[in-house]
Parts: sequence; C-alpha cells; structure tokens
Amino acid sequence: MRKILFYCCVILGILPLTSFVAAEDDFAVRSGITNSFILFDQKEYQQVAFFGGETLKGKYPYCNAVVDYFKQHFEGASIGLNPFPDQGGSWYGAFRVARAEPVFGATVHNACIEFIDFAPDDFGKNEQEIIDAWEGIVRGLLSFRRTMDIVFVYTLSPEMLADFNAGRTPNVIQWAEKVAEYYSLPSINFAKVAAEKIKAGEISPTDFFAVGSQPSPKGEEIYAKTVRKFIDACLVVRKMEGKNISKIIAKTVPVPISATNLEHAQIIGYDWTDYPKSWISGKQSPIPYFRHVLVADHSDDPLSITFTGSGIGLLDLVDKNTAVYEYSIDDSGWKILNAKPSDTDKPVVRVTKIVDGFSAAEEHVLKLRFAEKQSDGQQTLRIGAFLVDGSVKAPYTGLTPLELADAVYAAMNPIQYDPPKDRWKHIPKTMEKLRNGETLKIVMLGDSIMGDTGSSFYDKILERQYPNCKIERIMSLRGSTGCWWYKDKNRIENYVLKHKPDLLMIGGISQRGDVDSIRSVIHQVRAKQSPEIILITPVFGAESDPHLKNWTFEIDAEKYPYRAELKKLAEDENCEFVDLTGVTWKYMMDSGKCYGWFKRDYVHANQRGFQVIGRHLVRYLTAD
Repeated sequence: MRKILFYCCVILGILPLTSFVAAEDDFAVRSGITNSFILFDQKEYQQVAFFGGETLKGKYPYCNAVVDYFKQHFEGASIGLNPFPDQGGSWYGAFRVARAEPVFGATVHNACIEFIDFAPDDFGKNEQEIIDAWEGIVRGLLSFRRTMDIVFVYTLSPEMLADFNAGRTPNVIQWAEKVAEYYSLPSINFAKVAAEKIKAGEISPTDFFAVGSQPSPKGEEIYAKTVRKFIDACLVVRKMEGKNISKIIAKTVPVPISATNLEHAQIIGYDWTDYPKSWISGKQSPIPYFRHVLVADHSDDPLSITFTGSGIGLLDLVDKNTAVYEYSIDDSGWKILNAKPSDTDKPVVRVTKIVDGFSAAEEHVLKLRFAEKQSDGQQTLRIGAFLVDGSVKAPYTGLTPLELADAVYAAMNPIQYDPPKDRWKHIPKTMEKLRNGETLKIVMLGDSIMGDTGSSFYDKILERQYPNCKIERIMSLRGSTGCWWYKDKNRIENYVLKHKPDLLMIGGISQRGDVDSIRSVIHQVRAKQSPEIILITPVFGAESDPHLKNWTFEIDAEKYPYRAELKKLAEDENCEFVDLTGVTWKYMMDSGKCYGWFKRDYVHANQRGFQVIGRHLVRYLTAD
C-alpha cells in the first residue's frame, strides 16, 4: 500500500522521480542508477564493482546476487563482477580509488557502477572522519568517470546491532547519509532491514552472522532480497522517466562538504622515495597484494619522502619477524611508529596512519628507519607504498623525453643483447635513412603494448645514435587489437596508408596468433604503398599469457607456435623479423628484480619496462 501511494505521488508530481525513499526507509533511489541500465541495455561497458571491508569477504557475498539480478533483467548483457574487499575502512578506501599503481596496478576502480560498503569497518569513528573519507571516495571515483553510478550500502555488524536494539540509527550510517544526500547518491540500509528481522525474532544474531560482520548464507539472502527491491524500484523510476532514455548523463560534482575530505589521497610507491642503497628494491612480494616490495634488514640509515599535504601513512607487509619502525617529521625527533604488529609466520598487509592534521598546502619530510631497540627476531621490513593525502613530486619531473629515458635506464642493469649478424636484410632503406641523416617516418601498428614500445622514446635514442636523422614516430594503435581487426573494412587506409610510412612496425600481444590476418595487412599495404615492414614478437603481458607461460629463449614451435609462425611469415613476405620475446624476458629474469618491478599493472610496462623494450629495439637497429 505504501509503495502504491508513493507511485501515485510521483505520477501526480507531488514527489520528483529522483527523490524516491522507500516508505520503510530500506533504501533511497535518489539519482538512481540509470547510466548503468543504459550500458546494460546497449551491452557496452558492464563492470559492477563492490568496494568495502569485512562484509565482502564472506563465502557467499550479496554482490553475487546483485549481478545475477542485473543479468535477469538485462538478458544478453555480459555483466562482470569486480569485488574489492580490504581492510582499513573508508579512510584507506579513499586512497585505494586514487593512484594505486604500486599496489593493484590500477588508477582507480574501473566500473560503470560501484557499491560502497564500509559502515561496519567505520563503526566508532567520528563524524569528520566518516564524511572526509566517504566524500573522498565519491569525488575520487567521479574524477575518473563522471558517469559512474555510485551506491552507498550499509551492512550490519554486531556493534551496529546494539544501536538498533536501543532504538538508534548508528552514527556511521547517519553521517554517511549526509554525503549520499548531498551528492544525490542512492543508498541501501541493509543494516536496518537485518536488525529489524533479528529484533522481530525472524532470525537470531547467531544465525545471521558467520564471522564478525560477515553474514551467513541466511544473512546474505536477507541482503539479496533487499537489493532486489532496490533494483526493482530503480527500474520503476526509469520506466516512469521514459524507457527509451539512452543518453548517459555526466554527474555534476559540487563544491565539497568538507574542506578536509580525502579527494587528494593517493598511494605512492616506495620507489618515489629516497631510500638507502643497502635496502633492496624490486623484490617479489610474498603475497600478490604488491607487485614488488622494498626489503631491508636492520639498518641505521633512514628512508625519506617529501610530501605536500595534510597527512601520510604506510602500507607494508608484516609477520612476526617485522622490525619496529620509528619516524621523524621535519627532523622534529624520532618517535616509535604505533603500528599493529603481527605474530604470524605468513606476511599480511598492514595499513598504518602515521600522522595527519597538517595544512594541505604545507610541505613536510617524513623519515622512517629501524627503531634502536628491537625484540628478538624483529629485523626485517617490507615496504610497498606510502599513503599521502596530498601530493609527492614525481621522479624525473621536468626532464625531456630523452633525459627521462636515460635517467630511468641509468638505474637499471645495462642490456647485454647481441642481435643477429644478418639483420637488416629487409630494411635496407630504413638503415640508409638512419645513416644518411634523412627523415624516417615510422608507423607503429598494434595494441597498447606497441604504445609502450613507443613510450620508450626509442626514436629519440636512435636519433642520438644517428645524429643527422630525424625520426617521425606515428602511434597507430587500438587497445587489445591486432591485425584480425585492422585487416577489415578498409581500416588500413586510416591506420597506415594515410600516414605514408617509410617503415611499418607490426606487433603487440593482441594478434591472437592469427598470422593470416597479419599477412592480409601486409598485402593490403603493399598493394598501394611500399614501406619496409618489421614484425615484432610479443613483449610484456600477463604471466599467464602463452608467450611468457611457455617462454623459451630460443624459438620453440611446440611450446609457443606463434613466434615460429611469425618468423616464417616474415621470411615468406620479405619482412624484417625482430624477436623481442626471448631477449626481453631473459633480461628481466637475469636482472635480480621481479617482473612486477618492470610493470605498471598486470599487463603493461612501466618506465623501466619501456626501456627494456626500447633499448633492445635500438640495439637491433644500431651497428655492432
């Protein structure tokens, strides 16, 4: 009856469509999730993310039911589930949605809709902490994708249940709702629904909770039913607005509620710090949380990091042998870092707030070292990153591309690559232009990995090797794309021919092993123009990719056929064949650094990785 009354009020214009708050206060639709519905309808980008703490770590999290229900309403849509459970509550959450390259290899959570679930983890924090963190998360997400739908969800913990039993709405929900209302974000009060059922005797606390705030399967079903009602209400509102609405609406980001919100929180890798030479960088993390870690045994030398902002924290791995740290801010004296220890053999992630409350515009220097007194066995540290509410000057700021390439490479082992003696057979004009100082126009065709190859500034390094030559490098790329796509619909005209290259480079990790499509591209290009062509074998990628999983230094047609087939294609079509798969992976394995030290995410190279690719390519194109 209440819902019928609501719908009548909407139709009569008494309530705006976006103000829908369920009569039972189970949820509030507000601005809704129409952008996601449109994407589901259009079968476009369809990632659904869940961002929170302990509740999401259960065996049967409600997020599965959410995605399943979306799929029921949008048949044929390929809706992906992307959960991000972690520790540290919303405070650390605000850092996680920002620059997170050293940890997860992602800039932000990349989704069309994100459910925020930190209420149980934030219980007991004060109002300013809650508003600063939840608002920081919202602004961080919208700064990346203004069309992202964001939903606040409040799940239940035993501590929150005590408040409900006393007739109070937990403060954490009230304060988070201030942010939701201000930004017109939908919210779902799972905690209230569950608490009322427990209070009514429909389910006992023991039956509802599994571990901590993690619900049992029965508890998860209560959450699932509630979220299905929320989705139904959003669909009703969309229908009333007009089912044919197909325009994605970018959200307006108003001035912040709080001047101290964590909008500028970011995760800064340890390799942006000044750390002692005795500390070892690029070590494999014992758990996959970090791509690489900084490791040290007892040392008197401190690490230092200069930052501008209101505070700083530490992200590291700890076990029972982890050292006790002490820190100093602006040389104000050394203090023991009050960080949660661990008594386990297995390393776990630790999130520590070191200091906050500074003016956002102030610059400070944090120094971190081993404390003078250690317990028996506490002699090791493993640092992954720092949590900076503000900014840190990026290394190599202000350098030219060539200076940047040289500075990065100077901190790496030099490559030891002897290219084939009979190389250049199929690129004589290219080599002539390099030697004679003419302009050389290079088109790079492929995917983002070819983009990484170009980002090495190999062209600038080649110009130094051949000082009279001017290289014009054209990046003709499309993410996750190979010649199986470029060959069709006359795409070669736009991606290659219009540039009139002297040299065409074809490569990347997205060719799908389809040498026939590469052959088709070669033929289409040569039918109208006559550039020289280089075929390049795959570099970088995920470790599960076949060119790495089945890696051999020499080409092995049985373990990885594509590499051999590409070489055969090059021979058949009179193209230059550059086998970077063998030499780049060998370099990284021999470097003493883990693979993650060379990557910016699970697939792509970072600045160091760029140099691994680029310097090998330059070596191929220069004389012995």
